[in-house]
Amino acid sequence: MSLPRRLAFIDVESTGAHPVRDRITEIAILRVEDGVLVERWESLVDPGIPIPPLIQQVTGITDDMVAGAPGFEALADRVQTLLADCVFVAHNARFDFGFIKNAFERIGRAFDARVLCTVKLSRALFPEHHRHGLDALIERHGLHCGARHRAMGDTEALWQFVQMAQAQFAPDVIGRAAERAMKAPARAPGLPEGLLEAIPDVPGLYLFHAEPEAPPPGRSDRPLFAARAVSLRARVKEHFAASVRKGRDAELREQVRRVEWIETAGELDAILREAELVKRLRPPSIACPKALTRPSRCGCWTTAVVRRSMNACRSPVPIRPAGRACTACSATAARRRTCCASWPCCIACVRAGSVWSQAPLAHARRST
Repeated sequence: MSLPRRLAFIDVESTGAHPVRDRITEIAILRVEDGVLVERWESLVDPGIPIPPLIQQVTGITDDMVAGAPGFEALADRVQTLLADCVFVAHNARFDFGFIKNAFERIGRAFDARVLCTVKLSRALFPEHHRHGLDALIERHGLHCGARHRAMGDTEALWQFVQMAQAQFAPDVIGRAAERAMKAPARAPGLPEGLLEAIPDVPGLYLFHAEPEAPPPGRSDRPLFAARAVSLRARVKEHFAASVRKGRDAELREQVRRVEWIETAGELDAILREAELVKRLRPPSIACPKALTRPSRCGCWTTAVVRRSMNACRSPVPIRPAGRACTACSATAARRRTCCASWPCCIACVRAGSVWSQAPLAHARRST
């Protein structure tokens, strides 16, 4: 057991991190067969949209450089030929794979391949190290990178890393590590390839939406779910883990079609922005505010968002508080669901999100 016979080392540079909204600006591919480099290819790509100034500073690729370059459609045949019958090898591979797959889909062509992530390969071979980004690999193993954040420079560094690993470990060890690194991560079926890998590993807020595209300005864009996280990427991936088979996360896996995120300066900033977001958007998957102060199970029908201080139940229990009117509509409903006797609300109002009156919002702000 060892590495697959045919490998295609690939790196793409792009106008941003989103595999659907952003576009490719540069591609580099090294095709390796039986451990021998047989073909080397790179090209700038006209993205058809402006490159943000920050991206230009990081990559060194400017609008002027790509102005005369071919678009992806003109390069698609060459790219597909180089990748044919090969394992797709990249660092944080699902990110690059997502850009290539979405680029093919835009021109009406299908693309698929087995994927080997060198981040996962490094973790499997060197578990004693905590950092496995490309900069860390270059520094730790003395790899040569002719141009960091350029497609060919990064691709050559990956090829050197794999050669170093093959020289250092037995073939069966490399083979088992590669098998682990090639396992596809779980993801929501309605999300585009590479989206979860594009989410930054920083504190912030994340929102799940049922619509694949944002509505036009002026129309409501109410999310299915919204929450904060210390690590956006890790927390969002938890929602779609393969072990999640029931409950709210299982429902979200089927419903979500778009993920948005807001990076924050830290956890405190995320808490403050979350309070503002709750007031402005009122997503249906934020629990009744009385749950903020009750550590026991409550009768809310939704899942808690403020995870450290809110504890909503996963098995809703309807109750009938005698003589109490619904907090939202003032109707004395026969069946209600509530977090406690103080905030009873009828089932219809909870489902409609109307329970978020001004008093509960003020209570939520004080509790956070």
